[in-house]
Amino acid sequence: MEKALYYMFKDNLIKQKMLSYFLLVFVTNACFMFGAYYLTLIKANPSLITYSMGFILAGLILAFPAAGYYMSCIKSIMTQDENIVLPTIHLGKNFVFGFKYFLTVLLFALCFVLVYSFFAVLLIFLFKYTNLSLIVSLMSIFLILLMLVFLFFIWVISLALLAIFAKTEFYTSLFRYPLAIKLIKNNPGNYFISFLLYVAVAIFMGIINSFLNIFIINKVLLLFGVILISAVASYFIFVTAYIVAKSVDSKLIEIKTDEL
Repeated sequence: MEKALYYMFKDNLIKQKMLSYFLLVFVTNACFMFGAYYLTLIKANPSLITYSMGFILAGLILAFPAAGYYMSCIKSIMTQDENIVLPTIHLGKNFVFGFKYFLTVLLFALCFVLVYSFFAVLLIFLFKYTNLSLIVSLMSIFLILLMLVFLFFIWVISLALLAIFAKTEFYTSLFRYPLAIKLIKNNPGNYFISFLLYVAVAIFMGIINSFLNIFIINKVLLLFGVILISAVASYFIFVTAYIVAKSVDSKLIEIKTDEL
């Protein structure tokens, strides 16, 4: 997995690809951060809400091709072993791929919320209209614990689910738990090393992102912070794409998906 840190430099066009992604991420982050900046000034000048919402909306739209390119990198790396050639940015195709990913996550979140809400309403009904308060309280605790266990389970197999989506582009990818478990069982050592590396990079990126809160007090500092985080992201996007792509055997995704 150490190849994740340097494999991209074997691509002769990596400078252009990194620069292109940097510009995309920079503009996306700038929209979000300036939207947040104007949001802090709304109390003094309520009319700034238009600027704030406009920047945030622009950031959301630009986030789709940024996410789509990330998925394209994962999908491309899966099919290559040595001297990996990364895809170039294509805003149209990347936007569609990113939007598909957004809808897939939204579908998963909606199903999870609906199921949890159903049980929550059921418990409230039982608590209000029956004399089973102790049993209902225990059931409530059990439901919360079950939800936490399920979220932890999804978190652990998230790399496999992400790889399945990148390979298949199916909207139901985040529900393919049996396939994800089979992929992990095929090489559990490699998967969990990949998972730990991915978590470490995510924590590092989270720390870098947290520094943007320091820069939000001033436009010049904010611009510097956005440049910094965008530069870091334009490198680690390729690192994490490799980690996800190589965390499972992508050939098995094709075979298992065809069987489903």
